[in-house]
Amino acid sequence: MHPGIAGALQEASLRTGAEFDHLMSTAMRESSLNPAAKARSSSATGMFQFIEQTWLGMVKQYGAEHGLGKQAAQIFQDSRGRYNVPDATQRREILALRQDPRLSALMAGELSEDNRKVLESRLDREVSNGELYAAHVLGAGGAVRLIRAAGETPSTPAANVFPAAARANRAIFYEDGRPRTLAEVSGFLTRKGATPDLRPSSGPVYAMNETPAAPGSSVSPVNVKYAGKSYASMGHNFQVLAPETIAIMASLDAPGNWGSSKPGARNGVSLMG
Repeated sequence: MHPGIAGALQEASLRTGAEFDHLMSTAMRESSLNPAAKARSSSATGMFQFIEQTWLGMVKQYGAEHGLGKQAAQIFQDSRGRYNVPDATQRREILALRQDPRLSALMAGELSEDNRKVLESRLDREVSNGELYAAHVLGAGGAVRLIRAAGETPSTPAANVFPAAARANRAIFYEDGRPRTLAEVSGFLTRKGATPDLRPSSGPVYAMNETPAAPGSSVSPVNVKYAGKSYASMGHNFQVLAPETIAIMASLDAPGNWGSSKPGARNGVSLMG
């Protein structure tokens, strides 16, 4: 795992309220936890693949809370709702912060909680982490539209409803050249788990003391040690980790695994972050 990523996700979870599992799986799906990832089909950059406008908007809104007050003051929103930085050098510097694991994770946490509020208000129910991931890719409004449309006309090609998103996210909206339906895209975004590389490591990376899960529970309380420090001691959001999160952490932190990761983002690139 890239140095600092574990701590960055920990801090973002504790400071924003976003679940550690969600942040980990989102970063895994977006960039394989690569802070320098850059998309080929959009401006998406960094571990969470923020596009330029989304990043500028998040820094404008939340930058002062996370030590970026000076940068936030340099960002202005025009009458059309677009964010601009008059000075070209300052703009480049602010956008380059997307490659900082800590700042990227903090803004992703803030975005996740913003999206949660919108989705729960408009759907009038609690939402899953998978639905929050759909909002990360499509924006909160797009996620609500997808969830509703998938329920109403599930067999409709999703690219017909989201043409711009489909152009930038072909891996999500198409399978072997075939357009996925609304139901399929919804399932792909909301139910597909992260897919860690589970190649054998040269030795044990994590020490886990696992206790049986409660009946009906999908996760188990675990004590995972990273660099000699127990995640369970880091705060309430680290008391329980989903099994797939543990698998991701263990596989990526094995010696040599980070170096084998391909630089760059996934083929499907977030439009809204």
